[in-house]
Amino acid sequence: GFHVVDLAAPAARGAVPPAGRRQLLLFFDLAFSNPKAVVAAREAARSLVLKGVGPKDLVGVATYSAAHGPQILLGFTSDRRQVDAALDALGAVRNDRAGDPLRLVMSRSAGDRSQVAGPSVEADTARSNELIEAQGGQLANLGKESTRANEKAAATALTRAYVQLAQMLKGLPGRKQVIYFSEGFNSALLTGGSTSPGANPASASTDAGDLQSLQQQDRANQDVVLSNSEESFGSSQAINALERMLEEFRRADCVIQAVDIGGLRAGGEQGVGTRGGGQETLLSMARGTGGELVQNSNDLAGAIGSILDRTSVTYVLSFQPDQGKPGDYHKLRVELKNAPRGTRIGHRAGYYSPRPYAQLNPLEKLFEASSRLMGGEEAGTVPG
Repeated sequence: GFHVVDLAAPAARGAVPPAGRRQLLLFFDLAFSNPKAVVAAREAARSLVLKGVGPKDLVGVATYSAAHGPQILLGFTSDRRQVDAALDALGAVRNDRAGDPLRLVMSRSAGDRSQVAGPSVEADTARSNELIEAQGGQLANLGKESTRANEKAAATALTRAYVQLAQMLKGLPGRKQVIYFSEGFNSALLTGGSTSPGANPASASTDAGDLQSLQQQDRANQDVVLSNSEESFGSSQAINALERMLEEFRRADCVIQAVDIGGLRAGGEQGVGTRGGGQETLLSMARGTGGELVQNSNDLAGAIGSILDRTSVTYVLSFQPDQGKPGDYHKLRVELKNAPRGTRIGHRAGYYSPRPYAQLNPLEKLFEASSRLMGGEEAGTVPG
């Protein structure tokens, strides 16, 4: 089967197949972003939702913080008012026992059924900014006093958390566009680079006749070689963790559209301490999933909107595969015959064989149910 989905065409006002539906996840990194930059990025996201998102697009909101990991504030919905409320609640923590198991409702008042933990979240800008700042302390801790080990541990924790997020999204049909607002973690972990000079452990004086001292010096020299190797070529641990994360996003049919918000700080505030820039990290995330990097733009909403314009047309290819075990992953390869020079194909890397609903984990069931509810599929009877 072959189907063309053009979200900009008048015909797109009708039913759109799940595989061709555009789903946008506004994902805010609170751990590796300055709070002032997050506030500016939030306003750009709000402008994008009001002006650049089509009526058939579904939008969700999520955050990442060092304290709470990835949080789905709002599931994919077509209700723009709920998206606006979720943007006001950045930095808050969802209470999953508050009567909204599908995470499709965000309340602005304490009397609504869906709440966030702690004090009630209101539309007041000052209060929502406080929520963002409360979760955005990790970047400041990774300033000039930071060690390479601390930065590597923080970056590894981020990639592990993002693997969990990708696994949450893999059961959701259709391609997911992850609009990732962040400053990125230190790119030197991937590409290498100098760090703050420290004492050379091999320079300690030793007694040539003391075997134990010689052994200690030998171990110290080995540590220096390993440290210098990471400074020159990057951390293999960080590189492998990032690649595993990107593979999970590819398998979940997620494209990361990275947005560097480092230049959005009020008053031209510069980076914290001597922390390296994260542009290379963000570029790796975008290219590794087929997305693009937005940087050095004074009009973030417009720049992201241009990306959405390029993703408004989808070709849905359907085929009947050989039967496999439920949950098995199958790789896909798509080739374009007689392609014009410079053409780049963007397609999903593979798919998972469907599993019975009873075998899904709670988060997969959540997305499955919310997708059916918000996807505009033809209604039917509900079994008793």
